[in-house]
Amino acid sequence: FRRKEGGMAQKEHKRLHYEDRVRLEMLIKTGMNTRRIADLMGIHLATLYRELSRSGASSYKDHYRYSAIEAQKTLF
Repeated sequence: FRRKEGGMAQKEHKRLHYEDRVRLEMLIKTGMNTRRIADLMGIHLATLYRELSRSGASSYKDHYRYSAIEAQKTLF
């Protein structure tokens, strides 16, 4: 985290690596709330949702289908 003017913490931009994607897949499969996952991983909620859509999970109901391997494939 870094501090913005006014003292509020702001998450730094973070690129997800394959290991992050594997962790994300594991956390999703436990049924954990997306906001909690984002907090645990230290990423913005919007980053998490972009990552989920990368693997074809276009809606909240589809999140359980997230695959780290499929998401990684979209980068190449």
